[in-house]
Amino acid sequence: MAPVENDLWINRTDGYFRYRIPALVETEGDSILAFCEGRKRTGGDDDEIDILVKTSRDGGVTWSDQRIVVSEGTETCGNPCPISDRTTGVIWLLFCQNNQRVFVTSSDDDGESWPKPREITPEVKNPAWSFVGTGPCRGIQLHSGRLIAPSWCDETPGPVRWRPTVMGAVQSSYVIYSDDHGATWQRGDMLTRDASDECAVVEPEEGSLYMNARSRQGRLARASAWSRDGGVSWSEIAYCREMPEPSCQGSMVRCDVDNGELESVILAHPSDPSERRQLNLRLSRDGCRSWPVTKILTEGPAGYSDLAVARDGSILCLYENRDGLVLARCDVEWLQSGESAG
Repeated sequence: MAPVENDLWINRTDGYFRYRIPALVETEGDSILAFCEGRKRTGGDDDEIDILVKTSRDGGVTWSDQRIVVSEGTETCGNPCPISDRTTGVIWLLFCQNNQRVFVTSSDDDGESWPKPREITPEVKNPAWSFVGTGPCRGIQLHSGRLIAPSWCDETPGPVRWRPTVMGAVQSSYVIYSDDHGATWQRGDMLTRDASDECAVVEPEEGSLYMNARSRQGRLARASAWSRDGGVSWSEIAYCREMPEPSCQGSMVRCDVDNGELESVILAHPSDPSERRQLNLRLSRDGCRSWPVTKILTEGPAGYSDLAVARDGSILCLYENRDGLVLARCDVEWLQSGESAG
C-alpha cells in the first residue's frame, strides 16, 4: 500500500495559531492516540502552549475531535512523551512546563480522561541544568517492565523562560525511567556531553537499548548510542554518516515484520542536510546494527515526527509540514520495496 496522507491538524484552525511536536502511542485498548502542541498566538517555542490529543479506534483511518490534555493559561506546556504500560493498560504522559519543570499525568480509560498532572522535576532534572525537555516523541516499555522516556537537557546559563539567543549552547541526551509502573521516576546518566539532544529509544532485543538522536556541533548526521543496563548508562555517541540530517528530531518504533527472533525497527527523520525536508523511513532487521532499507515518505517540507504500528500492521507516521501535522499510513511491503542504503 502506497502512503495515504491526511491533515490531522491544520494551522490557524480550532483556536490555535500553529500545531507542532507530534507524538503517537498505541494503547492496550486497541486505540491509537496522537498528541501535539497547540500554540495559541505566535507559534513560537515560548508561546502559550497546550497539549492536545486525538484518538483513533480504527487503526488510524478516522480520528476524534481534539481534546485538551494539559493547559496552564499563559504557560508553555509541551514536549509530550506518551508511554503505554502493557502490564497495567495505563497510558503515561510526561511533559515540560516552560522547559524548566517536568510533570506527569496518566489515563486508565484509553485516553479519555487525564487527572491533574504531578510534578517530578526534583527526581528527573539536575538542578544545575537551565533547560530540560521530554521526548518529544513516544516513550517505551522494556521487557523488564521499566518505562523509558527519552529526554534532553541544557546546561547553558539562562533565564527562566525560553530565550533562543542563549538556547542550545550545551545540550545532551538522557532518559527518564520508572521501575514501578509510573509511581516514581528517576533519571539515567547523561550521554556524551553536547553531542546530541532530542532523541528516540527502542529495545531491539531484550537487554539491549538503542538510542538515535538529533546531532550537535554541525555534524549533520544522526547520532546513536547503546545501553546494556536499561538506560542508566550509555556508550559514547557515534555519528551515522549514512544518515544525513539538517539537525532535527527523529522517531523510531519496533515492528514485527518477519516474525523473526529480532523485531524490526523503523526510523524516521528528515534526510536533506540543508533544510527540513525529504522525510526518510529506514528499516533495520538486525537489531539496529544496520539499516539496509530506506524509502522517502515525502520529498517536501518535513520536520518533527513520530511513528506507530496499528494492529493490522499499518505504519503510521505523524509529521510536521508548513501547514500543520500530516498523518501518513503505509504498509511494510511498500517500505520494504525501498532501495538498499548500502
